[in-house]
Amino acid sequence: MLPALAALPEVVVPPIVRAATASGMTIMASRYALAPMAMVRLSLSCAPDDAVSHARSEVLAAALDKTLSDALAATGASVTVHRQGQWLGISVHAPSQSLEQVLEHLSRVVASPCADAAVTAWAVRQVTSRTVLAAGQPHLDSAVAFLRHLYQPVPAAMQPVADTTLVAGATAEVLARHQSRMISARGGHLVVVSDHDPEVTAAWCERYFADVADTGERRARCPAPDTGRTVVLDRPGRHQSHIRLAAPAIPRQDPAHLALSLANAVFGGYFSSRLVLGLREREGLAYRVQAVLGEHLDRHVILVEADTAPDRTSHTVGRIDWYLRQLTSSPITEQEVDQARRYMTGTMLISMSSQAGLAATFDASLVAGEDPENIPLVLERLAGVPACQVRQAAAEFYAPDRFGGVIVADTGADTEETR
Repeated sequence: MLPALAALPEVVVPPIVRAATASGMTIMASRYALAPMAMVRLSLSCAPDDAVSHARSEVLAAALDKTLSDALAATGASVTVHRQGQWLGISVHAPSQSLEQVLEHLSRVVASPCADAAVTAWAVRQVTSRTVLAAGQPHLDSAVAFLRHLYQPVPAAMQPVADTTLVAGATAEVLARHQSRMISARGGHLVVVSDHDPEVTAAWCERYFADVADTGERRARCPAPDTGRTVVLDRPGRHQSHIRLAAPAIPRQDPAHLALSLANAVFGGYFSSRLVLGLREREGLAYRVQAVLGEHLDRHVILVEADTAPDRTSHTVGRIDWYLRQLTSSPITEQEVDQARRYMTGTMLISMSSQAGLAATFDASLVAGEDPENIPLVLERLAGVPACQVRQAAAEFYAPDRFGGVIVADTGADTEETR
């Protein structure tokens, strides 16, 4: 007989020092003294409103990446800049002795246009190269088809890749005007986790980022997704079929969201879930299969995805439908809820066991409009969600007729009629 599982460990959030700039940027500094390093994460609202703005935002992200990387090369810092949805994110991991220098350079590149002609030309080439390379990837093709099915038209902020013709039109002058219009302190936040005194760190942040202007918070809205039907898109010669389904969900602030999170974990949210154990481990139908709670700008959705062999497409679709129905017909057990709860709690503990993980967790909480210091309270509430509420969430949100999407496949290779 196996021994009883140990009690869930307590989740402790290190003390956080808060500050804010006059222009509306939130600052959070925390101390993690186990390593002489610093992790800085800056998130700024940056929601393109059309294809031109989207292309320029992609070039801007690449230009900021190169400018900041060049400026900090001597410190040994690593820099990552990316734009996703309605956020521009900048991450810097550097030796703690360089933290003040990092903050100074970071504030400088976002406070005012900094890309000259040479950097802009480099950024245009980089974005064009990435876009052309991505265009040939089957997963991108299915992702684009999925979004076009759900949203007509797809909001510019959600477009997976930029229009290379519009990318080519970016010049240093154009990019400077775009940065002045798009980058704003309002609604943004800066998270720093290091071995420095957080009071000192917060004071540095306030001083250096005081010049980032408030040009207004940019937010994009998403139309309601069309999940009432599933369409088949024929891709002759495709060596793998992609199944992409979605259903409406609820925001994280909803009282029922924790129960939904547990129901999703039981269904397809981790390696011991019903969908993964069934489709992948027992039936061998899909190497990649998952169910996640996602966000499309301000819309919340349940996403179910599976990749399978072309000749097994229809069978796999039918099995996904069966597992959705089984979630109600074979009710979620107390043991399944406990396993999912432990997985979610353990994932959070792992994510908060390093500077990078802690900063990423704080950043994700702020992006979601939540308070990082409430993480232990959320996990405490998670521990108290009864199985009956999880079963209720499963019955409400995982009915098969709530899901719609696309099946991207070589239909001629299917051994059954693809529906």
